[in-house]
Amino acid sequence: MPHHPFQVLNTVMNVLTKSKFDNQFDTGSRIATYNNHTFADYLKFQKVWPTSVRDLTNLSHWRVEDGIIKFITFSVTLPAAPEIKGHVRAHCLIGGWEIAPVTKDDGTVHSKVRF
Repeated sequence: MPHHPFQVLNTVMNVLTKSKFDNQFDTGSRIATYNNHTFADYLKFQKVWPTSVRDLTNLSHWRVEDGIIKFITFSVTLPAAPEIKGHVRAHCLIGGWEIAPVTKDDGTVHSKVRF
């Protein structure tokens, strides 16, 4: 991926840019920030026939270990994001990415992403 690892991380964890790489994403918001590395988001996904609208609330955390960014997320229940009638509350047991820097021959830094 021809982008620096922190550019990839910033795109992945920003609900305002999620629609650039996920065409089923509808809308979302950051509902809590616990520290510079841990936050909770509300995410709503478009209805895809014949299913209903899906939404979820995820708690996410990232850190850097041995030069590799590790990002983990899972669903939580929070009072700030109650279930909405007509939406099916999805549950993410666990998800995440490892985003590693790769230096090309010309000196530019790209990213290798593992899901």
